[in-house]
Amino acid sequence: MAAPTVNLVRQPNPIEPINDSNRGECIFVLNGTGNIQQNDSFQYVIDLYEMILQWSVTYSVANNLGRYKLPAGPDGRCVFAANQILQSQTLNDYVVTLGDPTATSLPITAYAITYGYEYNPYITFTSITPTTIGPDTFATLILATASDLAVGDLITISKDILSYNSFYNGVHTVQQVTSPTEIVTDVLFNTVPIVETGKIIMKTHLVGQSDRFHTYTGTRQFNQYDKNFGTQFLVQSVNSIYNYTGPNYVYSGDTCFLTNYQDYKPIYLYQFEDSNFIMKWSDYPVTQVYIYTFNGTPSPTTLTNIYFVSMGQWITDPDEVMYKMGTGSLEVELWYGIPLSTSNVTHYAISVSHVSFSGVTHRAVVRRQIINSDCGTAYVNPADTSARRTANPIPDDCIRLKFLNPHGGWDYWNFSGKNTKETEITKNLFKQAYTTVPRSYDRGDTVLSVKANQTITVTTNWIKESDYAYLDELLRSPEVYIVTQSYLQAYLDVEIGLKDIPVIVTTPKWQWKRTRDGKLFFASVDLKYSYDIAIQNS
Repeated sequence: MAAPTVNLVRQPNPIEPINDSNRGECIFVLNGTGNIQQNDSFQYVIDLYEMILQWSVTYSVANNLGRYKLPAGPDGRCVFAANQILQSQTLNDYVVTLGDPTATSLPITAYAITYGYEYNPYITFTSITPTTIGPDTFATLILATASDLAVGDLITISKDILSYNSFYNGVHTVQQVTSPTEIVTDVLFNTVPIVETGKIIMKTHLVGQSDRFHTYTGTRQFNQYDKNFGTQFLVQSVNSIYNYTGPNYVYSGDTCFLTNYQDYKPIYLYQFEDSNFIMKWSDYPVTQVYIYTFNGTPSPTTLTNIYFVSMGQWITDPDEVMYKMGTGSLEVELWYGIPLSTSNVTHYAISVSHVSFSGVTHRAVVRRQIINSDCGTAYVNPADTSARRTANPIPDDCIRLKFLNPHGGWDYWNFSGKNTKETEITKNLFKQAYTTVPRSYDRGDTVLSVKANQTITVTTNWIKESDYAYLDELLRSPEVYIVTQSYLQAYLDVEIGLKDIPVIVTTPKWQWKRTRDGKLFFASVDLKYSYDIAIQNS
């Protein structure tokens, strides 16, 4: 069989999410020519690498995630989807940042492949001779016919006689090609009193390397109405700080926040949250962060102030990097120093903006609406620590959930309606025999074991139809947490986010409600703790 030609005919997008249950992501397609269907032993060979990000320098370190061998399809091609393998290398960052945009390497993974083929070349060798390279002497195969073996090829040898040098049987690496009929392997030579012959029964040859790509813990967002399953991502248009102007198909690297919530999301004072976005610094080297405050429904006439804030830990790496930044009312008040509690601010927007001579382009925008506590507690000045300890603008029975959204970012929602907790206890009993001399503390029925299952039902206050539809993402989220810190704890606690309680959403179904007359809705979500309650005799 003549040496085949293998080409990489399709590669992933420069950056794309890791999850897609329908067709897979991070897809490579190889195509081979050269009678590959006539050799039953022919397989494509792919080595997958995680490229270790070195801030501000090139990718200089790589982790080999394994070698994968795939047969050729009827058309001579093979498809390799790397997303399932990369999932173990792409983790979520649970720690909340209270301030400026900060790079985080956990949720985004750089990867590449080397590719080639293996097959049985049906080559025989007539002897094994010594070749000295440096201080060592290596086994040299004298071939019966000319070959196309190259330095770096892996060859599998099967000797005719195993009485001597049986360790030659196995995989060798070609380290030198003296002539088309003479190759030097990486196995040390050992003298024997016979002429050693045999066959090369497998050859593995790598022919190329892919570009470098990135993936992150999100799901490809399609327009489910026109079924556009192309290579573009459906993400928000961010050309206005005042309102959401509708989705556009734009490249995901264009610095959009990883969330599907585009309107002004309700938030209480002194609630923290962070938002994620991905940016390629070389595309937008002049980037700034602005905070816009409003008194009333956001519009140019209700705009009260524009604040410029620090750019924080921007990374000048030439590839995509995921950032997280504080976008909650607590960060705006306590970190950025913008007076929300002592001013007439009703709404605010945070914009990651590209600055050029022609003006400011809003690449990423999150919008928040400040709401009052249901019990009407007065706002307090964050600088007054005594007042901050005694007054709370957040309802006492409010439960705040944090969840991983389909884009791969974190979202938050307040459940300030009727929230209940229920503990179901099951006890196994046995009858204990009475002692000869009865004692006052003797038992008849005795507890052998106890099991307890605790569930929580959280309910929203009245919400809009769009919010009701948005909360469907919470039900489908694989990772949900109850936020435990109060605003004061969050302000003082360096481990913010690490003390949140993991829960599982157990609501079995979610009815999509639609109305024509602007009615409000409320939603209930059932939760259970992701761990068992620790009790005696469990």
